Formats: sequence, structure tokens, C-alpha cells
Amino acid sequence: MREVHVELSKTGKVITVRWSPSLPARLRAHYRGKTKSIAGAQYRKSNGGYWVVPRDLVTCHALRDRFGDNLVIGRQLKAWARKTIDDERNLRSIATADTATLTLLPQVLPALYAAIHTGPRGRWMTAEERAECVANEPASFQAADVQFMATTEGPLNANHMGLGKTLEAIAAVFEEGTDNGPQLVVAQRSTLETVWGDELRKWQPHPVLVATGTRRQRERTLEEAERFAGAGEPFWLVVNPEMVSLAKDKTNQARDWIMPLKNKAARARDVCKCKASSSRHYHYASRYPAIHRIVWEHFILDEAHKTPVGDPSSVGFNSFARVKTMKRYVLTGTPIGGVPLKLFGILAFLNPREFSSRWRWMNQWITMEDNGFGSRPMNEVKRCHAHARDLTVPRPMAGECSDCDAIEEAFYRSLTPYVLRRRKGDVLDWLPPKQIVPLWVDLSSGEQMRQYTNFEAEAEVRIGSNRVLGRSVLDEYTRLKQFATCAWDEDMNPTPTGGKVEALLDLLTDLGADTDRSVQVVVFSQFTRIIHMLEEWLAGKGFHVGTITGKVGDKDRRRLQRQFQEGNLQVMLMNIKAGGVGINLDRADTVIFMDETWNPDDQEQGEDRCHRASRIHQVTCYYLRTRDTIEEDVYDAVTGKSAINQAVLDGRARLAG
Repeated sequence: MREVHVELSKTGKVITVRWSPSLPARLRAHYRGKTKSIAGAQYRKSNGGYWVVPRDLVTCHALRDRFGDNLVIGRQLKAWARKTIDDERNLRSIATADTATLTLLPQVLPALYAAIHTGPRGRWMTAEERAECVANEPASFQAADVQFMATTEGPLNANHMGLGKTLEAIAAVFEEGTDNGPQLVVAQRSTLETVWGDELRKWQPHPVLVATGTRRQRERTLEEAERFAGAGEPFWLVVNPEMVSLAKDKTNQARDWIMPLKNKAARARDVCKCKASSSRHYHYASRYPAIHRIVWEHFILDEAHKTPVGDPSSVGFNSFARVKTMKRYVLTGTPIGGVPLKLFGILAFLNPREFSSRWRWMNQWITMEDNGFGSRPMNEVKRCHAHARDLTVPRPMAGECSDCDAIEEAFYRSLTPYVLRRRKGDVLDWLPPKQIVPLWVDLSSGEQMRQYTNFEAEAEVRIGSNRVLGRSVLDEYTRLKQFATCAWDEDMNPTPTGGKVEALLDLLTDLGADTDRSVQVVVFSQFTRIIHMLEEWLAGKGFHVGTITGKVGDKDRRRLQRQFQEGNLQVMLMNIKAGGVGINLDRADTVIFMDETWNPDDQEQGEDRCHRASRIHQVTCYYLRTRDTIEEDVYDAVTGKSAINQAVLDGRARLAG
């Protein structure tokens, strides 16, 4: 006898689970336990009492597993499940397809369609060759990407860097046929004009407003945007993330008997529920209210890993979520930074209705560890029950445990309707892979070794005696990384002495950069002061050097990139964070990292400034690391996070293979 009835609720947002109250108490308790074990299950007391569970296919599978033949599925739930399964099957086929047929884009923007149709290899084609390719050959993978982004509700384009995410996003807007309204692009400051401004003006006909310059200049740009929006004219607005963020509204301070604003209140659109308290506080308000007033057709968030959308509990996340839009796109080739929970934040930003509970998502897909004070998530996809008993044992490899593999496959399938992921090696078989060469050096005898040893001993005492807390510990580690790179003078300025500096000069000499001006190299460092020291030192040795840090403006950044690409600069010195996005330096065949951040995504972004589809060449990336220093710990941490990135983002390909 089938005794458990499941159906969509009246609103269609959840699934209701009911059974007859006349069932024996023992059987009711048994069903109640099975229902409670479903992530996100809640009991409602109204109408005689019933349970509700989240409305998604994962929950439907869980209900089937727990109740089997005792399950009665309602008509509305059956219809919803059939449609959802068909939609997911279609999206899965598009996301993994090598090509697709676009309908609107070829008619409205034939030049952009030709670029999408030919894909990255079209850069080397003449106009006649491109026309022949469009007429006689199937479209490239980029056409499938455009179709996926135009079809799915809130897509995350997580393709590798250099695969044309910017062009795909622009094309998807026109393929949807929703280009006749206001479009918002939020991108890093260094890419506003050099990437988005240039590409939008090149490929599409609507006005492009780029908010740069002083605050007054940006306000004028937004005033113009509001005029366009009020007149119903289509346009694109490009801003940086800071302009979308909220700030404390100091003109509207709550003064009397107010409870401080908490994160929970901030997430509730900053509605402060003021209660009796002796504390004063500030409310949050938009820095540029026009961005939150206009209703946008699309909200495209580029380089999302550099924004707060990975943390749904933050005020920063709320500031982005408050932007009123019909649809959101997220573009980033490095979405998680070794922390799978950041992926949930991005998915919650894209589809808040489907991803409403971080705790439920964690318990559903992430291995949880009990540390004695409660459960905390680990950085891996959930294991099967047997292998979750001992978390000190490494996770089984693919094929070693069918139950773990089944959980992984279900996890990747749950991402299919939202996440697009292609790797360079999968779609650019003509592009040689990057060659990664680690170079371990020793502390130079003398001053550098003395400085590092002394500071290491002092840092151990300070940390061990709890004299530094929180972020100060990271500051101590950062100082150790600086001493591991070079020696410093009495005024704490870097000097061109140390094992890495000597190795850098040896590398440049071996490459022939000291005698051949056609040899071009990009050198990265996390520390701006070290970059400026290397700039002066290398220039003194006769090298033609350019420098890009966070303080270099857009015009100078463009000028330096042009000079490097024209062969007028031999060595480009760059800050890892400032130079990791929005710049093409594919003239270089060699990349050298003087040091590393704790996030492997930063280094990968730097590597891909040179390893791009715009040129067929072998790129070699040298990592200078100092033995017996904190850099060994950094290397271990970065390697572990890289493995997590690969397991979570590229696991589908591994299982499919």
C-alpha cells in the first residue's frame, strides 16, 4: 500500500510530504525519521501537520530512495519533474556540445556571429576565409557556449581564461533578443575601457557608457544612464565593483535606543528592525543609487572571484544582489579559489530561489567534519557513508568506490543547468600546453639568511605567545615571504641581493635577454616595492623595462601593453593582482614568478596573460621558490587548493573520460 503522498505546494516553490494520520504511531515515526533525513526538510503544523522539502531533482531522488514503492507522486509534481528533466538534458547536451546553431545573432550582428562561428582560430583568418568558414563549416564551441548562456536561467561561464568569455556574453544578450533595454556590466577597474569598452564599441551598435574618472565624472555618466533608461533607449553601462557596493549612510544615523545592524538584517534589504538598546549605528546605502534604481535587462559580473559574491552572508553580497535585473551572468575562469563553498555563493547570486540555503547545500554535497564544537565543511565533494567515517583517510580515487563516484556524478549533474566549463586543452588542441618549471634556490649567505632567520625566530615567539592575533598572523607570514625573496636595508626597502634575484638574472641571461632585444619576459611579484626595486636594478643593467602595478592608470597601462606587444620592452614587471586581468602580453614566451600568493587562481591568471589563443607558441612559467623557508608551506597550500579546483570544476570531464 502506497502511503506517502508528495505534491507541489500551492505556490509551487516547495514539495509537500503527507501521510495519513490514521497510520500506526510506529510507522508514522519511521516515516518522520526518513523525511527529516532529507536536507532542508521542515515541519509545518497547519492543516493537520505536514512536511515540506526543497523543490529540486536531488530532493525528488532522495524521496524515491527513502520511500520507494510507498510513494504517491502528485500530478503537478510529475509535470514539473518531467519538464525539469527535459530542460536539464537539453542544457547538458548544449554545455558539452562542440557546436550549436544560433538563430537571432546571425541576423542582427553578422560580424559578431562570424567571430563566434570561427572561434579563436578565426583570428588568423582573412575576411574571405572567415566567410567561407561561416558558409561551409560547423560553428565553433563558442556558439554552443552562447546558446547555453542564452538558454539557462542564470549561467556561470567558468571557461578557462582566454577562451572568449567577454565576446560570448555580449553575443548571448543578442541571441536572447533582449538587447533593447539597459545592460549593466560590472568588471575590474583595469578592464573597464581596455576590455569591455573596446569590445562593446567594436561589436554592437548601442551606446556604451564607461564610468571612470573622478566621482563627479562617474555621477555624470550615471545621470546620462538614467536619461537613457527613462527614454526607453538601449545602452550599456560599464562600472567597477566598488560603485555597486553599499556604504554606511552617515547622513541617516539612527541615534536613539537602536540595535546595531546585523548581517541577517543587511541581507533583508537593509531593513533595520530597531529595538531598545543603548548602541547607535549607521544604516547602509548605495554609493551610486542610480545603479540600484534602474531595472536592468542583464547584469553581467566579470571576474566574480574578485568580488564579495562568494560569501552570501556578507553585506557586499547583498549590495550586488540588490541590483534589479531580469537576468544575471557571471564570468570567471577561477570561481572557487580552492574553497568549494564560494561556488555556492556565486550560484546563490545567480539563482537565489534555487540556492536559498547554504547549510542545506553543504550537507548535501560537501564533506562535513565534526571538530567537537559542531560540523564544519571540508574542501571536497561528499564521500559515501562508509568512507566518511574516517576523514583522515584520503578520498578514494575515481573508480575505487562506486558509491563515492555516484555522489560525485550527482553533484556534477546538479551543476549542469548553471555551470559552463571548458578547458583550453579540450577545445584548443593546436595550442601547446603551458610548461611549469619550479626553480628552488637557497637563501644567499650573509645578510638575507641573517634577516630571515632572525625574523622567523621573532615571529615564532610572537605567534606562540599569542601576542599577535587574527590577520596579524598573516602579516607575519607576509614579512617572512618578503625576506625569502631578497634582503632589505635598514629603512626596510628591498635590495637586489638574495638567491631569487641572482636566479632571475641567471634566467634572463640564459634566455639571451641581455644580448637579444627580441627576447621578451613577464615577471610577477606580489609586492609592489620589490617590483620597483627590480625595475631600477634591471634598467641599470641595460634591460628595457616596463612596470604595471595597481597605481598605473588605464592610459599608461594601455601604452605599456602596446610597447611590449610591439617589441619595444624586454621585461614587463607586474603586480600579481593588478596585472592578472584585462591585459594581453602574448608576445612573451616566458613568465617568471618571484613569489606566490596563497591563492593558486592568482598565479593561473598571471600565466594566462601570455598563454592565450591569440598566438600559437610554447609558454614556459618559472616559479622561483626558496628552500627551508615559509615558501615551502605556501607551495603545499597552493598545490592542495589547485587539486581542489581541478576536482570540483573539472571532475565531470574526469568521470566522463
